[in-house]
Amino acid sequence: MWPHPGSEQGFTVDPAGSALLLPVRDPADDRNRAPIAFAEPEQAPPLGVVFRETAEPRPERVVRHDVAAGEWTLEVDPRYGGTRDYPDGLEFSEDALESYTVHEDDPLSARTCSEWTVGLRRTEFAWDVRITTRSRISADTTHFLTDNQLIAEEGGTVLFQRSWERRIPRTQG
Repeated sequence: MWPHPGSEQGFTVDPAGSALLLPVRDPADDRNRAPIAFAEPEQAPPLGVVFRETAEPRPERVVRHDVAAGEWTLEVDPRYGGTRDYPDGLEFSEDALESYTVHEDDPLSARTCSEWTVGLRRTEFAWDVRITTRSRISADTTHFLTDNQLIAEEGGTVLFQRSWERRIPRTQG
């Protein structure tokens, strides 16, 4: 949910006006049927992937309140990160950090930023590639604003880099 212009009051959730509907089997229909039974699940044996410990693990969620600025930030490490070594010699590394920030007196100050880095490496072939992406979203009274960057590297050399911005009209709904 993103604040609408002029929504300084925030949001209200009405639990009494909400419902969760799930399909339910009618017990009367089960009287003449055999009980439901499932076979044991099938799966392949594990690959033997080795997960390396990160040097400095981050907390999964951190909430910061800058009292002087009146700003709240939530940082999320989705825990996809770290390095994995596969039996065929492939090294896969991933690091991610997402942040959500808002000024307590200004819903339109809400913004988010997502930063990801994914790397693939095979030392026996001297092959090392990395993709880094950063996406930011904010809004004003009429538009959502996006700012994105993508960088592709091989062996530490940038092979491709692109940045772009978009203004997406807001709709009232």
